[in-house]
Amino acid sequence: QLADDRMALVSGISLDPEAAIGVTKRLPPKWVDGADEIQYDIARVKQKMKELASLHDKHLNRPTLDDSSEEERAIEITTQEITQLFHRCQRAVQVLQSRSRSCTEQEARVLRNVVSSLAQSLQDLSTNFRHAQSDYLKRMKNREERSKHFFDTSVPLMDDGEDDTLYDRGFTDDQLALVEQNTL
Repeated sequence: QLADDRMALVSGISLDPEAAIGVTKRLPPKWVDGADEIQYDIARVKQKMKELASLHDKHLNRPTLDDSSEEERAIEITTQEITQLFHRCQRAVQVLQSRSRSCTEQEARVLRNVVSSLAQSLQDLSTNFRHAQSDYLKRMKNREERSKHFFDTSVPLMDDGEDDTLYDRGFTDDQLALVEQNTL
């Protein structure tokens, strides 16, 4: 009875107790390699996004008077790398999805679930990336506005008319009287 139950549950089982249980000689579907590559690229995107966040913080916390063109270039390159990885993953998911035609019904169902999961992961990462980029650009704009406010010399602090009334170069009557008393 036990052997019949095993046969019903797992195909390819040998009745020999010495044999390994459930060993099949079938290879996984070809699309598994594609799914693994996409997962690897997703991990690379996550790592690059961490690097980019670090570059953003370093750039934003630097004084505005410093020459930070190297940092800006590193930010630009990392952003391009992330974008390229996203495009590569998107194409790979589409290729993976097209492989369902050559699969059994069960494999096709599993493949649909895998594609759906990978697409959702990519969508979430893409959303996080766009939010991080938007946040960085807002912080840069705020920083530029603050520095413009502090360093802009084209806006006079006071009108010349205000200077004259605040800093009248003449003496008051009391001051003139005090000067006359001290000179006598």
